Amino acid sequence: MSDRRSILPLILGLLLMALGCLFLLGNLYSFRIQWFELLKFVIPGLLLWMGLAKLVRHFTWDEAQLLNRPKKAGLLGGIFWTSVGFLILFEITTDIDALGIFGHYWPLILILFGVGKIIDFYRLKGRLPFRPAEVVGIVFIMFLGFASGKAASVPLRLVDFDVPWVIGERKISLGEFTGKKYRWEIEERIPLNGAQLFEMTNLYGDIRVDTGSSDDVEVHLSKVIFHRSEDKARQIADEVILSSEIEGKTLRVRTNREELDRNYRFNTHFTVRIPENLQLRLHNGYGDIRVSRVKAPCDLENSHGEVEVEFIVGDVKITNKYRPVKAAHIEGNLSIENRRGRVQVEDVAGEVEVATDYDSISARRIEGNFSARNHFGRVRVEAVSGKATIEGSGSQVTISDIGKAVRIENSHKAVKVAEVSEEVELDTSYSRVDLSEIRGAVIVRAAHSEINGEGLYAGVSVQARASAIDLSDITGSLHLATSLRRLVVSDFRGDAEIQNEYGDIILSLEDPLVGPLSASNRNGEITLSIPSEASFKLSAQASGGKVVSDFKPPSASSEQDMEVLEFVAGRGQPEIRLQTTYSRIQIKKRD
Repeated sequence: MSDRRSILPLILGLLLMALGCLFLLGNLYSFRIQWFELLKFVIPGLLLWMGLAKLVRHFTWDEAQLLNRPKKAGLLGGIFWTSVGFLILFEITTDIDALGIFGHYWPLILILFGVGKIIDFYRLKGRLPFRPAEVVGIVFIMFLGFASGKAASVPLRLVDFDVPWVIGERKISLGEFTGKKYRWEIEERIPLNGAQLFEMTNLYGDIRVDTGSSDDVEVHLSKVIFHRSEDKARQIADEVILSSEIEGKTLRVRTNREELDRNYRFNTHFTVRIPENLQLRLHNGYGDIRVSRVKAPCDLENSHGEVEVEFIVGDVKITNKYRPVKAAHIEGNLSIENRRGRVQVEDVAGEVEVATDYDSISARRIEGNFSARNHFGRVRVEAVSGKATIEGSGSQVTISDIGKAVRIENSHKAVKVAEVSEEVELDTSYSRVDLSEIRGAVIVRAAHSEINGEGLYAGVSVQARASAIDLSDITGSLHLATSLRRLVVSDFRGDAEIQNEYGDIILSLEDPLVGPLSASNRNGEITLSIPSEASFKLSAQASGGKVVSDFKPPSASSEQDMEVLEFVAGRGQPEIRLQTTYSRIQIKKRD
């Protein structure tokens, strides 16, 4: 008789007991089980079980068992599947982004695997070999981790059975695969009776609002019922009732969906015409909202559907999730709070504030201040008459034609700023920065970045770490500091104070200096090219290095290298002070 034991019968027994209890409770107490919600937990539960089972076997089996059945007790597989199962469960039960978390923290799997191999070395006296399959697994996890980090920048979600699926130009809900579709239409005219605010609440359907010629509210309701039987579909349609009430100055319109059997599958699509000066408040889910030609404030809340507004005279506030938002031709302030959905804004005469994540923001022709927040997406802004403020961690930022100051915070993606009339202030890291045609002062704080600028007309201040700097055509004061990377400045007009360490400084002047120049370096070269007819007073010192100059004092020979060089050319103004350590200073004539 075999001594081999299996835990599988125990697990199957427990699962059957749990399933039987669910059915029994459903029969005894007539409550409905949301099977689709339960199915969401099946896959992560199986992954978690598989991963934990591998880990338990790996650390409880002896050497012979591990060598004979390596796939059943794989350490790397156990860590990986346990991690994936936990992340998917957290995605379902909380508000975290599993893909983004995995894309960011996947190296922890390698760390845990390394710790496990060290434990195996001491536990099994080094007798467990490193299998080729583990090498393949490590390469696969690295590839998956890098791919997940990239994929996290697009709006991906786990399957939600309630969300309509978009196929081509058509939206199809789950109900269309489980029954036929029937449609009934009703229309109602609702008097306002002094109400100044129209409020509508809907779920699983579209809302379209436009202005009409009447002083009343005209509501067209399309009931779309999914069922195999037309008679049953008609019965459901009859049970769906449109209700309205006036409370104070608010007219509220909704259906009785919450009172109906939750097993009914139906959509309610509204087309509404309102007086143009009536304020609007809409609450919708799993459907689109379209609003146009309203001359009053609008407050729109939606999820899992597109929102589009245009030709609005009044303030507009939009809250949405998982689908795009578009706003155009707005005469008033605009606020958009989106999640994992594209935001597009055009032609707004007012203040604009927008936010999203893992998708793009585009805005143009804004007659007021503009602010945007994004996370691992893209921001493109042009033609703003006021200030522009961008917060974009992990986001690419492109901004141009701004009438006032610009303030940007970002990381890990490129920043392009052009044609700004006032000050530009930028905080960034791990990015590439391109600046051009800036009329105001430029202030940059950066780490591990590449900073390029051309046509900066009111001075530049850069405080950077481990960042390359390349600037040209600069007017005004220069205050630059970095480390570990090359610093290049050409054609600057103004006083300059420049610092670097463990990286070269390269300065080139097409015209004579108009202000003092101070450049200090540590363990890096300094190269200065200036016109041959320039006037200046030079002091150059290279401690532990050499000074090489095309401009020679009368007492120095043309072949002589020096550690210290001081002399006066022309009028002796302005003053140039160059200093480095353990490296070389070169002073070249530029003809």
